[in-house]
Amino acid sequence: MSVDAVIFDLGKVLLDFDLEKCFSVLSRSTGVSADRVRSAMFSEKMVEFERGVLSPEQFFEHVSIQIDGAADGPTIREAFDDIFTAMNENIRLAEMLSQRVPVGLVSNTNQSHSSFVEKNYKFFHIFKAKIYSHEHALRKPEPDIYHRAIDLLGVPAERTLFIDDLEKNIEGARAIGMAVVHLPPGKPLLPELQAAGVQGIA
Repeated sequence: MSVDAVIFDLGKVLLDFDLEKCFSVLSRSTGVSADRVRSAMFSEKMVEFERGVLSPEQFFEHVSIQIDGAADGPTIREAFDDIFTAMNENIRLAEMLSQRVPVGLVSNTNQSHSSFVEKNYKFFHIFKAKIYSHEHALRKPEPDIYHRAIDLLGVPAERTLFIDDLEKNIEGARAIGMAVVHLPPGKPLLPELQAAGVQGIA
């Protein structure tokens, strides 16, 4: 197979993240249990946030209400955003690939996180297509989110490689004919790219 474009997931592929850090920070500062903070965030409201139905202000106000106002929205947002760590080797490979083929990004994320990472990490210019779920009211593994990325890249699905850490998202991409790499935490990217037929990287 000829790989003429590569699409990356963001979280756990290019940027690691740890939401438990957020829960712990807010628990220490408010006295609310980490489990209660976690429950306040992980609800249908999080899905709405990732679909762009809720603004950051609305989402963080919801979380604040759920913890009885123990922290205000801006405080919650600061802890919520400060959870990322660069996966430098994978970013290096993505930058190298971008010099050879079009590269894209497809991420289930929210406006707060996408704004934060684009401000704090300097590799986002490499992407010819960036599809954030909150901007398109779509989430992986819905087929249309992949179609929007490949349409922007201008490469057929069967010649596009998609990389994600979650099996369900991989299956969504495979279902529309894309080549895929499942990259769970701890698996190195380079051998997977080479096995998929990507040439000229090391």
